[in-house]
Amino acid sequence: MPSLQTFAATSEPSRPPAGRLPSKQAIAFAMTVVRYKPPELSIHEYIKLLRQHIAKGRRENALSSVYSHLDRSAFWRSEAERGRAALRSAENEAVDLRREIAALKGKLDNRPSSPVKKRKKIDQDVILVPRSPKKAKRAASPLRSAQMVVDLSTEEDFSQAGNIGQSVLMWTAHSSLTSAGNELLRTVFHILEALKPGRRTETDGLAYHIERACSAIPPIIQEELDRLIKDCDPGGDQLKHTLTIATRAAAAIFAGYTRLGRAQTQAEGISVLGKVTYAMVVMFKTLLHHLTTLSDRAVAKREDAENDASVSVSNARPSTARPASAHAKATLSRPATARPSSPKKSTAKAPLRPKNPKDEKIKEHPLLAPYATFLGKLIQMIDPKTGANHAIFEGFSYCVLDHLGKRLYTIVFGKPRAPNLQTEIEQSIDMPDEQQPLSHEQKQVRLEAPYLLHLLNRVMIAAPAFYGNVHGIKHSSGKTKSVNKAPAKNNLAVSARECLQRTLVNCMFGTEGVVDDPFKEYLRMPGPGEGTLTLPKIKEVDVPEHFKEEIWRVLGWDILAKEGGEWGFP
Repeated sequence: MPSLQTFAATSEPSRPPAGRLPSKQAIAFAMTVVRYKPPELSIHEYIKLLRQHIAKGRRENALSSVYSHLDRSAFWRSEAERGRAALRSAENEAVDLRREIAALKGKLDNRPSSPVKKRKKIDQDVILVPRSPKKAKRAASPLRSAQMVVDLSTEEDFSQAGNIGQSVLMWTAHSSLTSAGNELLRTVFHILEALKPGRRTETDGLAYHIERACSAIPPIIQEELDRLIKDCDPGGDQLKHTLTIATRAAAAIFAGYTRLGRAQTQAEGISVLGKVTYAMVVMFKTLLHHLTTLSDRAVAKREDAENDASVSVSNARPSTARPASAHAKATLSRPATARPSSPKKSTAKAPLRPKNPKDEKIKEHPLLAPYATFLGKLIQMIDPKTGANHAIFEGFSYCVLDHLGKRLYTIVFGKPRAPNLQTEIEQSIDMPDEQQPLSHEQKQVRLEAPYLLHLLNRVMIAAPAFYGNVHGIKHSSGKTKSVNKAPAKNNLAVSARECLQRTLVNCMFGTEGVVDDPFKEYLRMPGPGEGTLTLPKIKEVDVPEHFKEEIWRVLGWDILAKEGGEWGFP
């Protein structure tokens, strides 16, 4: 009997243990993965992607480490990012193809028209005799055949974009563009395509490309300035070429913003315009911050040079001087009645006296001067005839006054302003002594001061066109009539001048602890579009009292004291 059981056991086919068999859920999950995987991914790649989003614990009890589940939110966030990357790649490819089509059309239009050949009339009485076959033509040389290949790095391929597009493509020809440079090139192309006459303005698409262009310009400028700072000779044509390209790219942005402002209506698109305004102001603020970075590195470089010079002087050996006994012997050998010999004229120049630091004049910095001119051109690009540009000018003016206020505080008090009043009191700032050496911040402010004044002058010159002048007279063309050559603040309206002055004071000392008066206007940093209504933090029971206090603060009803009898009040 045992032998039969042994034979029966050995005669049955071997089966894997029950624990190694996949469950029905595992089989269903595997079939789902294979069936619904993206077509561009293999099964192995898709499984590796899923493993990155496996989290420990059940969804109901995430603290357990025995179980694991698929983090669906992280997975779909990753899928969304992968989809956006694929969309950007497809958009870039589409832009390249459109540029290639535009280049081919331009070459086709510029080709000379071939003359029309007249066919010879054949006499019916003439019998045509076939000639010997012609020799086979030689294959075209590779240089001739390569003429139809489109090279996107030349200026001719971007002729549809005008000077702006040609300058951007010159950038690609003279330097290797980064990802930000490629993005700027494509966004400028989209903006210029939207600006062509006869095109219907799509507000969402145009706003999207303007925002992308605004975010791409500052990194490119920063990278170029970093390279020029490391260079021994930072001036030259390369800096002018870079700033010219950035200026023309900014001109495309302003043109697109003007078109976007004209396309807006009272019913739609207001939030889109606000987001674009915020993006442009943030771009200018970042570019203005690069001015501080340049001055910081320039002062640090100068301090390092002074330290190296002082160390080299201290380590230098003392010069060998003529012994004093030789001069004494020469004087003793002469007779007392002898006339002292006249000293010989030496050809060597006398050593120059050390210059007094107070007598030194400021010198033009090779990087700060052209960069400040570039920022001034951005302010001049704002057209006062377009109503939407008023918000841009207010944002740019606020950025300039904010930077000026901080620098003015450093000049007056000798150090930067603290972030809050409590820290300011704890620091107990004293007036700096004139005999003390200048700090790094003071040297930096002195280097920036002439260029910040240049930006302030640009703002004050353009302010009457946006805020109105004292006389209130305008030409039919919309330009403010210039009465005299007085300073810009004298031509500015009183309310506008007070608004700018109040903004400068707020930027210098801060607004902490200052009661906000709605009747006192001052400039503010614009927000990213239309924000939600911010409710005051009060209890529901205190709403009636708060309601009455706010009405009294904002408007008031003190007229009841004068004319209360008309409403029945004593």
